[in-house]
Amino acid sequence: MKTKIKIKKKEGTRTLILHSEKGQSINQVDLKKLHDQSLPGFIEPIIQSAMGKKLKLSYSITGTHSLEWILKHGVRKETFIDLIDQLNQVLKLVENQNLDIRSLLLDRKTVMISQNSGQLNLIYIPIQYYDCGCDVRRFYESLAYNTVFDSQEETVYVTDYLQTLNSSVTFAKFLMEEYVARHRQNRTDQDRLICPHCGNQVKEGEIFCSFCNADLRESVSNENRAVEVPISQKATPFITEAITTGATTVLTSSCQTTVLQENPASEKAWLEQIRGKIHIAITKFPFVIGKEKNQTDYTVLGNTNVSRKHIQLSIKDERIQIQDLNSTNHTYVNGKCIQPGCLVPLTDQDRILLGNEEFIFHEKGTEL
Repeated sequence: MKTKIKIKKKEGTRTLILHSEKGQSINQVDLKKLHDQSLPGFIEPIIQSAMGKKLKLSYSITGTHSLEWILKHGVRKETFIDLIDQLNQVLKLVENQNLDIRSLLLDRKTVMISQNSGQLNLIYIPIQYYDCGCDVRRFYESLAYNTVFDSQEETVYVTDYLQTLNSSVTFAKFLMEEYVARHRQNRTDQDRLICPHCGNQVKEGEIFCSFCNADLRESVSNENRAVEVPISQKATPFITEAITTGATTVLTSSCQTTVLQENPASEKAWLEQIRGKIHIAITKFPFVIGKEKNQTDYTVLGNTNVSRKHIQLSIKDERIQIQDLNSTNHTYVNGKCIQPGCLVPLTDQDRILLGNEEFIFHEKGTEL
């Protein structure tokens, strides 16, 4: 059955609307599961009906991009693996909740991704005997053939993806799960996060530990503080560890962190990272910020919405300028999205968003 879909925009909101055929009725069991359990990965529908007429189902998609839009904007390996992982989790949830896979609307235009969290949001149509014509295998296959992959990365993982998908005559979810696990294992230990409370390994970007439910944001902030503090302090005895980052040696003891610098550079400006209230000294240009530790001057930890190399700060005409480095989730200055590659001058107290990671820009001389 071909589903008629319309996206309605009104006063900053977006709603996906579809209509049933006459005489069809709601599957109350499936609707109760969507409503009562707030299943992750699904958008709960609002249903309107009138006697003898078609059912109208509305799904709020405000604050999301379509999967098709995401796939056309330079996808990197980590993003692609995360998308496949999330799809696998949704299919697993469909099985566990005894939902009907035929009612799952698998289409690149109607699978939505949250702009803030990167969470997949799928449309499930709780109508009895409804058939969206869902072909899971074909959908997974379309992701490889309709994605613009980052040209700076090797795409061996894409070849492996297609080979894994085609290694079985029918779609096998466990093969896709093995594919994700295989490529997750290839990530370096530096990209893995360990819960400081229970030792459980958690995915980058998670806020709470899935095992002990501990808040991970405090530990991420402390990690940033330990390595990124730009202000020299007096040395203390009983040193237990030394970490070298460029010209900065961080010496840690049981009671204090010491930062020693060879020829300390003068601070030209600074950023305040709102999460953790972290002071980031800008002492050189260009100055790159992102989540890839080996390619940035400041590394944002614990946020998958930030790209590996997200922005670059440079100086031109005696003004500090910001440039988006073709990031996945974009860069915003005072709420306005800036175009990739364009230089935008900054002024004191400008608010900067890297995806959903917030900073405040401070010109030299201003204080916290």
